[in-house]
Amino acid sequence: MDKFKTHYIIHILMRTILTLMVLIFIGCRSVNTASTMSNSINQIKEGVFEDCGPGGIEKVTYTYRIGTWILYHPNGQIKAQGRYIPIQTVISTRCELNEKLEFSQLDDGWKFFNPQGEEIEPTEQNIRELTCFTHEEDELFKIQYCFDKAQNRVVYDILKE
Repeated sequence: MDKFKTHYIIHILMRTILTLMVLIFIGCRSVNTASTMSNSINQIKEGVFEDCGPGGIEKVTYTYRIGTWILYHPNGQIKAQGRYIPIQTVISTRCELNEKLEFSQLDDGWKFFNPQGEEIEPTEQNIRELTCFTHEEDELFKIQYCFDKAQNRVVYDILKE
């Protein structure tokens, strides 16, 4: 019986070591993939901040754009292209506090184009499309986060369907 227990324990240890080695390999592979993707186009990051809700303090997940982006018109022509610069900013929460968070703002090199591919001056709507990100909470409402450059902060609106 002792020989069987020893063999069984060795078997479990070997499986555990093998599992850990696979997890380490996959984890290292993911890190390498992420670092090579940092120069990719149309990258989204996720952040979290704390807000007050009906049940107390809750963590809110949001997304924002970073790096080089190219957006297209439905006909395939480029609509806008430029870079998002990562920034540290704040958002006013329902807790009546300013919560620090990471976000992004447009750099000065953005170019805008009409559906025929001709460069145009951006409209206020063009800028809003690029600086606001919508998070769908459920089928009844969405939250739209926008970076307000004049206030140097993220503001949000609740959009009801």
